[in-house]
Amino acid sequence: MSFYVATAIFLVTYLLIIFDVFHQTVAALIGAVAMVLAGTYFGFLTWEEAILAIDFEVIGLLLGMMIIVSIIAHTGVFQWLGVKILKKSKGNLFLIMISFAMLTAFSSMILDNVTTVLLTTPPLIEVAYLLKINPVPILIIIALASNVGGTGTLVGDPPNILIAAYADLSFSDFIIYENKPTMLPLVVFVLTLSIPYFYLITKDYIKKNKINEAVLRSISEKNLIKDKMLLIKSLFVLFILILMFLLQKKLGLNIAIIALTSASLLLILVGRRKFTIEEVLEYVEWPTLLFFAFLFVVIRGAENVGLIDKLAYSISNLIGENTLLAITVIVWFMAFLSAFINNIPLTATMLPLIDTISRTVGIDATPLIWALSLGACFGGNGTLIGASANIVVAGISERVGYPIRSIDFMKYGLPYMIYSTFLGYIFLVLFWS
Repeated sequence: MSFYVATAIFLVTYLLIIFDVFHQTVAALIGAVAMVLAGTYFGFLTWEEAILAIDFEVIGLLLGMMIIVSIIAHTGVFQWLGVKILKKSKGNLFLIMISFAMLTAFSSMILDNVTTVLLTTPPLIEVAYLLKINPVPILIIIALASNVGGTGTLVGDPPNILIAAYADLSFSDFIIYENKPTMLPLVVFVLTLSIPYFYLITKDYIKKNKINEAVLRSISEKNLIKDKMLLIKSLFVLFILILMFLLQKKLGLNIAIIALTSASLLLILVGRRKFTIEEVLEYVEWPTLLFFAFLFVVIRGAENVGLIDKLAYSISNLIGENTLLAITVIVWFMAFLSAFINNIPLTATMLPLIDTISRTVGIDATPLIWALSLGACFGGNGTLIGASANIVVAGISERVGYPIRSIDFMKYGLPYMIYSTFLGYIFLVLFWS
């Protein structure tokens, strides 16, 4: 009975989120409360377990990065960057979109993709405000590009961090492993072929929004940097942050404490006279943080009754000893499942399964690990709730008056998820099957 009750709550929660019946945070709250109440009654989830289900590594990472971005925002660098891209593109909306998308994608290889969208979304919204256009389609493209770019490195996307820790992989292993190209070359390949695809899916939007050249000429990036000393301090902390991310394994720290340490350092450098704590927390997306907290509780209830395990273990009988078939099943299974289930707990569930399959049937686990990374990270593009970066972009967009509906995101995201995953799958088959 508990299995069916938890499954029903799990499915209803996701349907409420997908079809925007309620705000996604409200829907997740309803699901979390229902899961705890049912779990207490049927014995599959206690209040204490619900609290422990919340992944504070993810919450801490987001909070730390949001604090850093909040302080950087006060320098005016976001507006400067947006206007700079606008000027260089000479008003070509497609070039503006691709510039922001590629900037986001490649930045996501150095920072994590959530941090990157926190940095690149505000200047795009500023550009859209200046040009008097709806930024939602470009914001969706930015989110899609961030998830693809983040797949390329160990620090780029949370699933990769989990994978690297479990499989004892280094930063360089995500570039080349056993003299074979891995995730970074794969991502560069996919991004290159994504440019014409992005044009095809946005050409009507681009044609509809013609940029007024007079408006373009009237815009200047001069005097947009409001506080150069604050910008220098912020860039210094960002450098420390990136260095700590790269040295994470040697330091023995998780990404949350690195982000929070960096945020604390910047707050110390800024000093209490510069900003009030209310101003510092101005850019923190509290609904987004609460959404993740509630969603983790819903997922834990589903995990406790064996729902996610049943879904994951259903692939084991299909694989046998065929590496090509194993790559195929894992890539596409993870891609479609990650579109609807947050890829962090899903990846954590799949890692021991892949290890067991590898040892049981005698298949090298390495290509299966890359297949897991590809499916989990690219699959997040399928829906608004599939990846952390999507939700953060949506939160920022809604805050300035441009809500992104789940169904609108899916119109762009799901076809692109299939297209990009297919390209990545071909790459893996060529080098690892």
